Amino acid sequence: MIKKIILNGEEARKKLLTGVQKIGKIVGDTLGPNGRNAIIYRKYKAPLVTNDGVTIARYTYLDDVIEDLGAQTIVETALQTNNQVGDGTTGSVVIACALVEKCFKDLNTSILGSKPNVMKMYKDITEAKNEVIKRLKESAKPVKKGELEKIIATSLENLEYGKIIAEMIEAVGKDGYISVEDNWATQSGISSETILGMKKYGTYATPYLCTNARREAIWENSPVLVTNHNIESSQVLKKLIDEMRAKGKMKLVIISGGEASFSKPLIETIANAMTQARTGISDALQILAIKAPALISEELQDVAVYCDAIFIDRNAGMELKDYALESMGYAKKIVVNEDEFIITGGRGNVQGRIEILTEQMELEKDAMFKEKMKRRIASLSSGIGLIRVGAMTETERGYIKLKIEDAVNAAKAALEEGIVKGGGLALKEIAEELGKDNILYKALMAPYEKIQENAGGNFEIKKDILDPVKVTRLALENACSSAGILITTETAISERRQNLWDLLEAKIAPLDKNNDFRDDENQDLGRGRSIE
Repeated sequence: MIKKIILNGEEARKKLLTGVQKIGKIVGDTLGPNGRNAIIYRKYKAPLVTNDGVTIARYTYLDDVIEDLGAQTIVETALQTNNQVGDGTTGSVVIACALVEKCFKDLNTSILGSKPNVMKMYKDITEAKNEVIKRLKESAKPVKKGELEKIIATSLENLEYGKIIAEMIEAVGKDGYISVEDNWATQSGISSETILGMKKYGTYATPYLCTNARREAIWENSPVLVTNHNIESSQVLKKLIDEMRAKGKMKLVIISGGEASFSKPLIETIANAMTQARTGISDALQILAIKAPALISEELQDVAVYCDAIFIDRNAGMELKDYALESMGYAKKIVVNEDEFIITGGRGNVQGRIEILTEQMELEKDAMFKEKMKRRIASLSSGIGLIRVGAMTETERGYIKLKIEDAVNAAKAALEEGIVKGGGLALKEIAEELGKDNILYKALMAPYEKIQENAGGNFEIKKDILDPVKVTRLALENACSSAGILITTETAISERRQNLWDLLEAKIAPLDKNNDFRDDENQDLGRGRSIE
């Protein structure tokens, strides 16, 4: 029978608050330039050293199950902030913990015999939050040239990296996708690569299509056909080929994705035509056949939209023989190698497609699929940046990667909604304007005060320290949401955890004359320890 723990009223709030305070201490100690790190055990991996709030929160579980309920509610604050903007997770935890502590104190010190008006408190939080967000937006300023580099450098505490990453973000844009990866080839520093255009996994149907010694096929100013049909022969493309010949267009790119394939005879015909064209003895139509088995229909549709083509989908009953030149897309340049292809200069209007994908991404709960949607949006809109991180050890590499990811997310957020004073100053100034009687006063002061505490109590925050409005806003919104949930909680229910060693000892260890689980040699079976 499962045993449950049920606590009510002040007793429940006391336990929940203890859990909130513990997670607040663990995560809050990492806030600011003088914040400390946490070292985290990972089974079969090197220890993870980080000051990333959401990462620390994700690994934190408390022994007391009711305290853990309070802690995990705050952890959700960090997770939500991370999903929305990828930065500001520590700040959101600090704000949430300060607000919960203040509200629980007010609830427990209410007039004796009267029931505290929790719903009024919840309403006051909502109204105060809306006023703070309004003032944040009013004080926001757009990012000027050079400020993006400062935001990144402040987060990373590295001016050299700040310049490299800022240039990349400016190149790919706020909607571009930036991937931070391991660089096993070097023991220090970072390297970067920026790809402007659409990059997908795929390769040429035959190496005979290569146009240079680097085993690449490079085509310029060509019509593009996108399909998931099997293409057995050129006869299914007769209508298209006849029209292209009539108009003097002698190049065509075919991108075939999913399980579709090109027949062997067709590949041989295409290769022969390419060989003859190079020798100048033939004016046959030249076809660059690209096979992309990793691309599902939705991704092929992305490619078609980028190139302004009609995606000829066999699953929708569309036939290749029915489509001619007007259904083809266009690409200024296509580069294909043995692993991937990059399309640049597509003439499609991609904004509508981006809006659809953005809506789908916001509804998506799975982190892996969400990340894939981000890549798709980036390849449509701007480009992709790759940052490769090298370090002496795996632990150090992981630490730097998390720092860079936070810095990138902060910079992109700054481009979206602008910037305000950093280091908790923006919220501190609004708190002082609203006054000490405002329900959010202590919560708004908390990030600034925690930064000061971590720095020993005497830390000057310079004027050139900047924070993205979006990060600050979402940290506050999510903190108020979690705090509101906790203050309206009157009862806490959880299952009682059982220690596995206790269960084992009850089965295998005989009781001695002292009625404990030790034998005559006083052998300790490990009572009280937990195992995985």
